[in-house]
Amino acid sequence: MNILLTGATGFLGSHLLNALLKNEHRPIILKRKSSKLKILPSAGQKLRVCDIEENLLEDIFKNESIDAVIHAATIYGRKGETVAELFQCNVLLPVQLMTLSVKYGVKCFINTDTFYVKNRRIYPSLWEYSISKIQCLQWLRKMAGTKTKVLNVRLEHLYGPGDNAYKFIPNMISKMVADEPGTIELTSGIQKRDFVYIDDMVDAYMILLGNIGRLPKSFLEIEVGTGKTHSIRELVLTIRNLVSPKKVKCAFGAKPMLKGEILSSRAESKLLREMGWMPRYSLRQGLTKLLVSVRQQRTHS
Repeated sequence: MNILLTGATGFLGSHLLNALLKNEHRPIILKRKSSKLKILPSAGQKLRVCDIEENLLEDIFKNESIDAVIHAATIYGRKGETVAELFQCNVLLPVQLMTLSVKYGVKCFINTDTFYVKNRRIYPSLWEYSISKIQCLQWLRKMAGTKTKVLNVRLEHLYGPGDNAYKFIPNMISKMVADEPGTIELTSGIQKRDFVYIDDMVDAYMILLGNIGRLPKSFLEIEVGTGKTHSIRELVLTIRNLVSPKKVKCAFGAKPMLKGEILSSRAESKLLREMGWMPRYSLRQGLTKLLVSVRQQRTHS
């Protein structure tokens, strides 16, 4: 299939890109000119890269016979981006791509969503991001039709190699592997999350692509997660057990919980499981693989 992919230079998107290539799809990458791809050495001529500054979106749809769009690009607003930049990436771009998908008969638009805004909930510490994801979904739901199906893939807490260093799990592993004298101040850690390893998440996207023709509705919400929850405290203690630091300490309860914190979230993945998808990695297995990757990077840096 010819797959238009946004966000291919990010954490999830880069893993999706390599999986698309591995599964003999032909990715068409839409990215910013300044962004760098991390691709398999064997990629060769199997993909086309379109810098958004130099290509008209409509020309891409005219020329590439696109079968499906995967929108994985996102801006959280944590790196000083303006509200206008966040709106452009999280709302305007997917609406433009969906409009062209309908016009040119694309079979399926797969939107990447988040558990943060489940049931249109606003996450206070990511207010602008939350609003933008809710707005995007409202537009996509309205535009979905028999010509172009919309799959809203709602991710639970994703983790794995290549994630941004500032995120909680990579940051926690980095501090424990460094094992410098000091204390990591944490909340009580009672918040429960459905932690899903990156390879399992990518498997879900590949299965959805393979089942587009059999999906029963023009708009579907797909939650992706293990269906099991673990507390933040359990997560941190599992990382500590795997790393076995001698100098760094963890102080649970030293920090107040964020206002409006989500106390528990887990996926209901019945439809995916009916398609044959099953998570392959437990939390401990996924963290073990991630830790191996982190240590390899430290060795070669």
